[in-house]
Amino acid sequence: MLAAVVEEPGRLAVRELPIPEPDETECLVQILACAICNGTDRKLLDGHFRYVGPDAYPGILGHESIGRVVHCGSKVESFQEGDLVLRPQARYRSEQGVGVGCIWGGIAQYGLVKDPVHGGNIMHQIVPPDLDPVEATMLITLKETLSWLQRWPVSPGQSVVVLGSGPVGLSFGFFAKLLGCGPVIVVGRRDEPLSRALSLGVDAVVNTERDDPADVVRHWTSGKGADRVIEAVGDDSLVELGLSLAASGGRVGIYGISPTETIGDMERRNLDIAKGRNEWAVEFFGPQEWAPHEHMLWLVRKGIVNLRDYFTHV
Repeated sequence: MLAAVVEEPGRLAVRELPIPEPDETECLVQILACAICNGTDRKLLDGHFRYVGPDAYPGILGHESIGRVVHCGSKVESFQEGDLVLRPQARYRSEQGVGVGCIWGGIAQYGLVKDPVHGGNIMHQIVPPDLDPVEATMLITLKETLSWLQRWPVSPGQSVVVLGSGPVGLSFGFFAKLLGCGPVIVVGRRDEPLSRALSLGVDAVVNTERDDPADVVRHWTSGKGADRVIEAVGDDSLVELGLSLAASGGRVGIYGISPTETIGDMERRNLDIAKGRNEWAVEFFGPQEWAPHEHMLWLVRKGIVNLRDYFTHV
């Protein structure tokens, strides 16, 4: 089969590799589509993803994959042939001697899912068989962002600023409105995604190439500042911007993972805390992508969420 392998930081290749071999608790999956996440995949390509060190290379790229089960091991209980499942990974056991690791392994022609009953990843979830696989890759990001907002949590009536207008920022803006927040303001650098944000129902947008975010936020919050600010890009400078936009007692949540300066370095974040008002909090925590799975499928079935609103190219 073919797979996209990051041979070393800065060098991507398409390689011919063996089809992964499932054990009795795993399924072999034909991978049908995989989305590319700029916030993660680009950093993995460059060697500056905060949680992956030099020993991960060479590795198969791709964490937003979907595929159809073509074979189930004898002890598999949770899946059956024909199921459409999220996050299959092309990976190999060390005794197979392939010499290529798995950097989530979704950009390949075949991968594996392990039955959660036997210790597999809970994010290997089944989606309806008639869902377009290309569109279904967006379920992964959308479930992440919705679960993240629910874990924080945000509350109806709170003002929210989203820093970033990529698919993650757009989904944060949409779900903040869906959860009753307002005003919701999306901050970015390009008009096209900001126009998409407005079409998704946010209250206002800011193009930082032309406007001062602080002026816009003060206008929409009667000078108070935002109750919640979300850093949705992975840029430490935006955390400081978030502090300057937050109200006294406001909270800045970090979703984006900032790149490291050197490969494998887990250096501390350096923040100018003078940017904040009297009382504030900066918080970082992970999403629980699996938690709103059925809720998200319901939102898609009812036409409340249009998966194609959140990606730009195929």
